[in-house]
Amino acid sequence: MSVASEQQHGRRLGPLLAGTLLYLLFAPIGLVVLPLGMMLLFSNPTGVRERMAMLGSAFFGIWWLLGVGEAPEQTVRAAALIGAVVYAGMTVTSNVSTTHKGLLASLAGVAGVTAGYLTSDISWAEVSWSVQQRIGFMTRQILVRMWSSPDPLPNSTVLVLGEAEKVFEGMARFVGANYAGLLTIEMLIGFAIATAVYNRISDVPKGVANGRLKNFTFTEHLGWMAVLGLAGLLLPKIAAVKAVAGNLALVAAAIYAWRGVAVVSFAMSATGGSVFLTILIGIAFIFMLPVMAGGAIVVGILDTGLNIRKRWMTPSARG
Repeated sequence: MSVASEQQHGRRLGPLLAGTLLYLLFAPIGLVVLPLGMMLLFSNPTGVRERMAMLGSAFFGIWWLLGVGEAPEQTVRAAALIGAVVYAGMTVTSNVSTTHKGLLASLAGVAGVTAGYLTSDISWAEVSWSVQQRIGFMTRQILVRMWSSPDPLPNSTVLVLGEAEKVFEGMARFVGANYAGLLTIEMLIGFAIATAVYNRISDVPKGVANGRLKNFTFTEHLGWMAVLGLAGLLLPKIAAVKAVAGNLALVAAAIYAWRGVAVVSFAMSATGGSVFLTILIGIAFIFMLPVMAGGAIVVGILDTGLNIRKRWMTPSARG
């Protein structure tokens, strides 16, 4: 068994199971099963456990790919298949980190689907519209049930429901407009979970294992994705450019947010990770920015420029 595999087997299983279950509440399981099966297949498994896992992943993956669905579901399946092949290929042939190869594979999946749309009657605009209408329909059903109360609604409740309707409409528009970016983020997380499972199953895993959360970082060139996204949003009103730029900016924000979470995890680990410290950090984030994600993004950007964790661990020079 390799060192990477030993490290993976030595880690607690609880966080992986909890993270996987939480992920599956919001994303299809195929985004984990497909890359897992591809990595096992490309690794030429020899052990019984590996072969059984590969066959199980292949069976479930094929069943998932052949499922019925509208344009959004078919988009996810096509992007997942392309991304899984690219990710598995990079895993067994290179030592690229999970973040970099996951991002490249995710973008390859989205780009492949986009290229396919050019030769078909489907477009991202249609997919976005379908997603927006679906979310809008579900939220309207919920609101209709609330509005149709047999008793007269208090004015405060009417105001709350009116604001909730605006929030739901905005959420539907956001998800529809940024469906490609959200799919990319889901694929990135799915690749990370699949890699963790792969390194636990495989006796001689290929590629680089996932690092610990507190050590998560990325090279500066990924920052250009944020720069391009923001630059595209500032350009004159060109719908296609703004759509691509918005999705790029969303993916970049997610990566920076995860880096911010890593800094907080590092700080908690370095100071003992007490419950009291956790509460203080939570209060600090709440007062720093109302939205936790926004706070994490800010911390991630600061760490990119200041390398907070390295400064923390480097003793100060005394004259």
